[in-house]
Amino acid sequence: MIPEYHGSKGISISDKHIQFGEQGIRIEAGSQGALTAWNIAMGYFSPCNGFHGPEEIRSILEENSLPDGTPWSVPLVLPVNPQTWESLHNGDLVEIWHDMKRIAIMEVEERFTLDLEWYTKLLFSTNSDEHPGVMMTRLNGNRFVSGRILSVLKDNFSFIVKSGSTEDTRRQIKERGPESVCGFQTRNAPHRGHEFLHKQALSWYDSLALTPSLGPKKKGDLPDALIISSYRKYLENYLPVERVFLFPVNYAMIYAGPREAFLHMVMRKNMGCSHFIIGRDHAGTGKFYGKYEAMEYVKSIGNTGITPVFMDEAFYCSRCGEISTERICPHPEIYRKRFSGTLIREMIEDNTVPDGNMMRAEIFESIAPSRSC
Repeated sequence: MIPEYHGSKGISISDKHIQFGEQGIRIEAGSQGALTAWNIAMGYFSPCNGFHGPEEIRSILEENSLPDGTPWSVPLVLPVNPQTWESLHNGDLVEIWHDMKRIAIMEVEERFTLDLEWYTKLLFSTNSDEHPGVMMTRLNGNRFVSGRILSVLKDNFSFIVKSGSTEDTRRQIKERGPESVCGFQTRNAPHRGHEFLHKQALSWYDSLALTPSLGPKKKGDLPDALIISSYRKYLENYLPVERVFLFPVNYAMIYAGPREAFLHMVMRKNMGCSHFIIGRDHAGTGKFYGKYEAMEYVKSIGNTGITPVFMDEAFYCSRCGEISTERICPHPEIYRKRFSGTLIREMIEDNTVPDGNMMRAEIFESIAPSRSC
C-alpha cells in the first residue's frame, strides 16, 4: 500500500513563468542548493515547500522535528554570498541561478546567520574539517536565506539522468499494483553484498525500488553515468525485472550518517515506498559514525508511516562458501571478506579485477570498461 506523503502534504511546484523586472535579485546557488530546490519542487522533501529558517533549523537539530511536530532530521539550507545577502529583504522575489541558468523563483522569508560550530556538531556529530559535510558547510559561509519556492524551471537543470517527480514514482507503483515496495538507497555500484540485501528484500516484499543517488559526492565516489550504467546492467541480468523499480534520485550527499539515513527514508516514503532498508553505516563517511548508529537513530524517532528494514552487514565467508551475515555465519573474522565501495574503487584505480564473490563480472565491466573480467 502506498503511504501518505510525509506530514500528510505532498508538494508539487510548477514551472510556471514568473515575470521579473530588470532589477530582479539573483542568488547564485551551489550544487547542494540547486538540488535541494529540485527535490522540494518534485515532492521528495514534502511537506517542506522551501528553504528552512532559523526556528525550523533549531527545531530540526534539537527536537528532530519541524516546528509542527512532523519528524525531520536535516535542515534544507540556502547559503548566500555576503554581497547578495546584504541586499535581501523579507518578501523579495528572487531568482535562483546555477551553472549560468535560472532554475527557480523564491519568495524570501528571512535572512539569517548561524553558529556554525553548533550547527555542524548537531547535524554531523562532529566539527572536524576531515568530515566532508563539515568542510563544505564552512566553505559555504555563514549567511543564509529562507524562503518558499514558487516556481522551478525544470528544463534548466542539467542531470545525467533526470529523476521524475514523486507523483511520477507513485503513479508507476500504483500502475504495477504491489502491496509492498521496499526502497534501497546507494551512492555506489551494486556489489554482491548489496545483491544479498536486495534478494532478501524481494523474498519478504512484493517489490524492490532501487533508488541510487545521482549528484555531487565526495572525492573518489563513482561518477553518475557509471552508477546508473551499473544498475541497469545489474537489473538486466540478476533481478526479476517485473518486481523491481529503478528510480534514480537527483540528490547531493552530505554524509550526515544517522540524520541523513532518516531523510533518505522520508524521501522514499514520499516516492511511494512502504518499507526502506537501513544498512551498515548508512550515509556515513570514514569512521565518524558507528556501524549501526543510523539504525538506532531511526528507531529513536518512532513511527513515521514507512517501515524501516534493518539489515545486518553482509560479507563473503570462505568457510561457508557463500554470502552471509553475523546472525547466520558461525565462523571467525579471518574467513570473512567485507564488501566496500571504497575497495571496489581502489581496484579500478589499481587495475585489479575483483573476484566473482565481490562483484559480478558484468557489473565491474560497466564501471571499468577498459578492464577485462
